[in-house]
Amino acid sequence: MATYNYEIQVPAIADALNTWNQPQKRDKTDDWAGTAHALGRHLLREWHDSAPDGVKELAAEVEVRSDEGVYVQVVTSAPVSEGIAGLEEAVENMQVANLAYEVAREELNQAMIDAYTFDEDLSKNAIAELVSEVVSRPTALKVLSGNPNATPARGRSSKAPKPAPDFAALRRDVALLAESVQAVLKALPAATTDDVTRPPSERDD
Repeated sequence: MATYNYEIQVPAIADALNTWNQPQKRDKTDDWAGTAHALGRHLLREWHDSAPDGVKELAAEVEVRSDEGVYVQVVTSAPVSEGIAGLEEAVENMQVANLAYEVAREELNQAMIDAYTFDEDLSKNAIAELVSEVVSRPTALKVLSGNPNATPARGRSSKAPKPAPDFAALRRDVALLAESVQAVLKALPAATTDDVTRPPSERDD
Protein backbone atom coordinates (compact mmCIF):
# COMPACT_ATOMS: atom_id res chain seq x y z
CA MET A 1 0.00 0.00 0.00
CA ALA A 2 1.14 3.50 -0.80
CA THR A 3 1.83 6.17 1.78
CA TYR A 4 -0.49 9.16 1.34
CA ASN A 5 0.14 12.65 2.68
CA TYR A 6 -2.89 14.88 2.99
CA GLU A 7 -3.95 18.38 3.98
CA ILE A 8 -7.45 19.54 4.84
CA GLN A 9 -8.21 23.18 4.05
CA VAL A 10 -11.24 25.26 4.97
CA PRO A 11 -10.98 28.28 2.65
CA ALA A 12 -13.43 30.47 4.60
CA ILE A 13 -11.39 30.10 7.80
CA ALA A 14 -8.17 30.56 5.91
CA ASP A 15 -9.48 33.80 4.43
CA ALA A 16 -10.50 35.12 7.82
CA LEU A 17 -7.24 34.21 9.53
CA ASN A 18 -5.00 34.82 6.53
CA THR A 19 -3.48 31.38 6.96
CA TRP A 20 -3.67 29.80 3.52
CA ASN A 21 -0.43 27.95 4.28
CA GLN A 22 -1.81 26.61 7.55
CA PRO A 23 -4.17 23.69 6.78
CA GLN A 24 -6.77 22.69 9.36
CA LYS A 25 -5.20 19.26 9.41
CA ARG A 26 -2.06 17.78 7.94
CA ASP A 27 -1.07 14.15 8.31
CA LYS A 28 -0.22 10.95 6.46
CA THR A 29 -1.44 7.39 6.33
CA ASP A 30 0.08 4.16 5.07
CA ASP A 31 -2.78 1.76 5.72
CA TRP A 32 -5.28 2.92 3.08
CA ALA A 33 -5.96 0.29 0.44
CA GLY A 34 -8.22 2.37 -1.81
CA THR A 35 -7.60 5.25 -4.19
CA ALA A 36 -6.47 8.73 -3.20
CA HIS A 37 -9.85 10.09 -4.31
CA ALA A 38 -11.65 7.68 -2.00
CA LEU A 39 -9.29 8.61 0.83
CA GLY A 40 -10.08 12.28 0.26
CA ARG A 41 -13.81 11.65 0.54
CA HIS A 42 -13.26 9.58 3.69
CA LEU A 43 -11.18 12.35 5.27
CA LEU A 44 -13.79 14.99 4.46
CA ARG A 45 -16.53 12.88 6.07
CA GLU A 46 -14.42 12.51 9.20
CA TRP A 47 -13.67 16.23 9.22
CA HIS A 48 -17.30 17.27 8.97
CA ASP A 49 -18.27 14.73 11.65
CA SER A 50 -15.63 15.96 14.11
CA ALA A 51 -15.42 19.67 13.31
CA PRO A 52 -16.94 22.12 15.83
CA ASP A 53 -20.18 23.91 15.14
CA GLY A 54 -19.73 26.91 12.93
CA VAL A 55 -16.97 25.15 11.02
CA LYS A 56 -18.44 21.84 9.91
CA GLU A 57 -20.99 23.74 7.80
CA LEU A 58 -18.22 25.35 5.80
CA ALA A 59 -16.98 23.87 2.57
CA ALA A 60 -13.69 22.08 3.02
CA GLU A 61 -11.26 20.54 0.58
CA VAL A 62 -8.48 18.00 0.91
CA GLU A 63 -5.30 17.51 -1.07
CA VAL A 64 -3.91 13.99 -1.20
CA ARG A 65 -0.55 13.05 -2.66
CA SER A 66 1.78 10.07 -2.68
CA ASP A 67 5.47 9.57 -3.33
CA GLU A 68 4.54 7.51 -6.39
CA GLY A 69 3.20 10.61 -8.16
CA VAL A 70 -0.49 10.70 -7.24
CA TYR A 71 -2.01 14.12 -6.56
CA VAL A 72 -5.73 14.81 -6.20
CA GLN A 73 -7.98 17.53 -4.80
CA VAL A 74 -11.29 16.42 -3.32
CA VAL A 75 -14.02 18.93 -2.45
CA THR A 76 -16.94 16.66 -1.58
CA SER A 77 -17.47 13.62 0.59
CA ALA A 78 -20.43 12.42 -1.45
CA PRO A 79 -20.08 8.86 -2.78
CA VAL A 80 -19.49 8.40 -6.50
CA SER A 81 -20.73 5.88 -9.03
CA GLU A 82 -18.76 2.81 -10.02
CA GLY A 83 -17.94 4.40 -13.36
CA ILE A 84 -16.50 7.54 -11.77
CA ALA A 85 -14.53 5.45 -9.28
CA GLY A 86 -13.04 3.52 -12.20
CA LEU A 87 -12.04 6.76 -13.91
CA GLU A 88 -10.44 8.06 -10.72
CA GLU A 89 -8.39 4.88 -10.37
CA ALA A 90 -7.30 5.10 -14.01
CA VAL A 91 -6.25 8.74 -13.56
CA GLU A 92 -4.15 7.87 -10.52
CA ASN A 93 -2.54 4.92 -12.31
CA MET A 94 -1.65 7.29 -15.14
CA GLN A 95 -0.09 9.75 -12.69
CA VAL A 96 2.04 6.96 -11.24
CA ALA A 97 3.05 5.84 -14.73
CA ASN A 98 3.94 9.40 -15.74
CA LEU A 99 6.24 9.85 -12.76
CA ALA A 100 7.84 6.45 -13.35
CA TYR A 101 8.40 7.41 -16.99
CA GLU A 102 10.01 10.72 -16.05
CA VAL A 103 12.33 9.00 -13.56
CA ALA A 104 13.26 6.29 -16.07
CA ARG A 105 13.84 8.91 -18.77
CA GLU A 106 16.18 10.90 -16.54
CA GLU A 107 18.08 7.72 -15.68
CA LEU A 108 18.38 6.84 -19.38
CA ASN A 109 19.59 10.34 -20.28
CA GLN A 110 22.23 10.16 -17.56
CA ALA A 111 23.28 6.67 -18.69
CA MET A 112 23.74 7.95 -22.26
CA ILE A 113 25.81 10.89 -21.04
CA ASP A 114 27.94 8.66 -18.82
CA ALA A 115 28.51 6.17 -21.63
CA TYR A 116 29.65 8.92 -24.00
CA THR A 117 31.79 10.64 -21.39
CA PHE A 118 33.67 7.62 -20.07
CA ASP A 119 33.69 5.12 -22.96
CA GLU A 120 35.95 6.47 -25.69
CA ASP A 121 34.91 3.68 -28.06
CA LEU A 122 31.31 4.92 -28.16
CA SER A 123 30.35 7.75 -30.49
CA LYS A 124 27.15 9.75 -30.26
CA ASN A 125 25.81 7.91 -33.30
CA ALA A 126 26.60 4.54 -31.73
CA ILE A 127 24.78 5.46 -28.53
CA ALA A 128 21.80 6.78 -30.50
CA GLU A 129 21.63 3.41 -32.27
CA LEU A 130 21.81 1.49 -28.98
CA VAL A 131 18.84 3.36 -27.51
CA SER A 132 16.83 3.64 -30.73
CA GLU A 133 14.12 1.28 -29.46
CA VAL A 134 13.04 3.79 -26.81
CA VAL A 135 14.47 7.15 -27.93
CA SER A 136 14.44 8.70 -31.38
CA ARG A 137 17.82 9.40 -32.94
CA PRO A 138 17.38 13.23 -32.98
CA THR A 139 16.37 13.21 -29.30
CA ALA A 140 19.32 11.04 -28.28
CA LEU A 141 21.78 13.24 -30.17
CA LYS A 142 20.22 16.34 -28.61
CA VAL A 143 20.68 14.88 -25.12
CA LEU A 144 24.32 14.08 -25.84
CA SER A 145 25.08 17.42 -27.49
CA GLY A 146 23.23 19.59 -25.01
CA ASN A 147 25.05 18.40 -21.90
CA PRO A 148 28.46 19.88 -21.05
CA ASN A 149 29.68 16.45 -19.96
CA ALA A 150 28.97 15.09 -23.44
CA THR A 151 31.76 16.96 -25.19
CA PRO A 152 35.27 15.79 -26.06
CA ALA A 153 36.74 18.50 -23.85
CA ARG A 154 35.19 16.94 -20.73
CA GLY A 155 37.02 13.64 -20.35
CA ARG A 156 36.95 12.33 -23.91
CA SER A 157 40.04 12.25 -26.09
CA SER A 158 39.54 14.57 -29.03
CA LYS A 159 40.04 13.25 -32.51
CA ALA A 160 43.01 14.67 -34.42
CA PRO A 161 41.99 17.46 -36.81
CA LYS A 162 41.98 16.70 -40.51
CA PRO A 163 45.04 18.03 -42.38
CA ALA A 164 44.54 20.95 -44.74
CA PRO A 165 44.24 20.02 -48.44
CA ASP A 166 47.49 20.10 -50.46
CA PHE A 167 46.36 22.28 -53.36
CA ALA A 168 49.78 22.19 -55.06
CA ALA A 169 49.66 18.40 -55.22
CA LEU A 170 46.11 18.54 -56.54
CA ARG A 171 47.17 20.88 -59.35
CA ARG A 172 50.02 18.53 -60.29
CA ASP A 173 47.65 15.58 -60.40
CA VAL A 174 45.21 17.47 -62.63
CA ALA A 175 48.02 18.47 -65.02
CA LEU A 176 49.25 14.87 -65.28
CA LEU A 177 45.71 13.66 -65.94
CA ALA A 178 45.26 16.23 -68.71
CA GLU A 179 48.53 15.14 -70.35
CA SER A 180 47.44 11.51 -70.21
CA VAL A 181 44.12 12.31 -71.88
CA GLN A 182 45.84 14.25 -74.65
CA ALA A 183 48.24 11.38 -75.27
CA VAL A 184 45.36 8.91 -75.58
CA LEU A 185 43.49 11.15 -78.01
CA LYS A 186 46.57 11.59 -80.22
CA ALA A 187 47.03 7.82 -80.36
CA LEU A 188 43.50 7.22 -81.67
CA PRO A 189 42.94 6.84 -85.46
CA ALA A 190 41.59 9.92 -87.18
CA ALA A 191 38.29 8.29 -88.10
CA THR A 192 37.73 7.21 -84.56
CA THR A 193 38.49 10.71 -83.35
CA ASP A 194 35.97 12.13 -85.82
CA ASP A 195 33.34 9.68 -84.61
CA VAL A 196 33.95 10.72 -81.07
CA THR A 197 33.58 14.42 -81.83
CA ARG A 198 30.62 14.16 -84.25
CA PRO A 199 27.06 14.31 -82.90
CA PRO A 200 25.34 10.89 -82.62
CA SER A 201 22.88 11.77 -85.43
CA GLU A 202 25.77 12.22 -87.90
CA ARG A 203 27.68 9.08 -87.04
CA ASP A 204 27.73 5.98 -89.21
CA ASP A 205 25.95 2.91 -87.88
